[in-house]
Amino acid sequence: MPLLRQVVYVDTNVVIEAVDTGCWAALLDKFEVRTVAEVLREIQAGNRLIKDNVVVDMAQFSAKVTVVEVNQVQLAAAQLRTRFLGQIDPGERHLLAYVTAQDKNALLLTTGDRAAVRAACALGLGDRLRSLEELATACGRNPKVAAWFTKKWLSKVKTEFLLNSM
Repeated sequence: MPLLRQVVYVDTNVVIEAVDTGCWAALLDKFEVRTVAEVLREIQAGNRLIKDNVVVDMAQFSAKVTVVEVNQVQLAAAQLRTRFLGQIDPGERHLLAYVTAQDKNALLLTTGDRAAVRAACALGLGDRLRSLEELATACGRNPKVAAWFTKKWLSKVKTEFLLNSM
């Protein structure tokens, strides 16, 4: 019987940073990576106006990443739980709504978006958040990720949320 791999949900920013820093393939090999259809749409659209636009290998993505649709009930239920959900982009919003209603053992690989981290904490997902740096290290990689993809940054934002919610 094959070993079950840890499930990790990712958003657009994480995928782009992981591809850009060279740890995407390692994440795909070590973890069962999942996301939502809105994130897939964002990745496919890309941002061709950015000079250093990162292009994701869509064949690899399609072969290795499980993509699910978020239904309106899941989205509405999550939006009713926190005002922070309305402050983040659609991919992050859909991802958090889906993860909130799903597997409670799955990890959520965080974005570099402070508002998305606050929304995840407000939805009770704070203990499941992991930085890209942390999971890349678990894969034996040590990429130079942007500051907002580090364990230190994530810990700081989660602490700020907890202190402000008391």
